[in-house]
Amino acid sequence: MAGIAALPKLERVFLERAGAQGEATLRIAVEGLDAALDRFQPLPKLLAERQSLISLLKEPTNQGLYPL
Repeated sequence: MAGIAALPKLERVFLERAGAQGEATLRIAVEGLDAALDRFQPLPKLLAERQSLISLLKEPTNQGLYPL
């Protein structure tokens, strides 16, 4: 009988540990994604400073400005 009474407590401990491990994994994934995003953060500004892009945005129908 004592073994059956302990099952809910064991189940709760197991679920708490599994939840903590899942949370730690998710935290690592979020940190990795944040680092990747931070690495590319300067790109829009750098691209916006390119004269060829500025010209293309000013004259989107001018086929001579397309790089291909």
